[in-house]
Amino acid sequence: MKHKEGIINPNPDYENVTTTVKLNGKDVKIHGLCVGTVAVKTTFKTKKGDGFMSKINILLAGYYTEYMPIWVWVIEHPEGTIVIDTGENADSMEVDKYLSNESWYARFQFKNACNVKIRRQSEINRQLEKINIKIDDVKLVVLTHMHRAEVTKFSEA
Repeated sequence: MKHKEGIINPNPDYENVTTTVKLNGKDVKIHGLCVGTVAVKTTFKTKKGDGFMSKINILLAGYYTEYMPIWVWVIEHPEGTIVIDTGENADSMEVDKYLSNESWYARFQFKNACNVKIRRQSEINRQLEKINIKIDDVKLVVLTHMHRAEVTKFSEA
């Protein structure tokens, strides 16, 4: 993988963050959990071309961005725990096996649009354990975008 800046650490240590806010006089904890890192093609951040060509330019670009944290947000709301996105899982590191039931294009796209680095200990279920939340405690999962792992994550835990 080529980065314009040279070799970049794919697994920097991003600390999880927690804050507490008041909602109608009740405490609501909000957790930001780093579940891994991702580097995307530079053309993903700066559009090059229109329509379909912009997508092709992402796949064919030669350089990746720096690694960025993949954040999952957990809200301990009085009416139940809410998880916003779930991140990828470590199995996604073996793309061909992970996406074996998907089309060649889906595998090509995943391999060539981004590079994820996920450690088993960083997956959402292990991160929830660190803040004493059980998956069964989660009342709502909000997905801001779709990944195959997003849908299967909770059912496999």
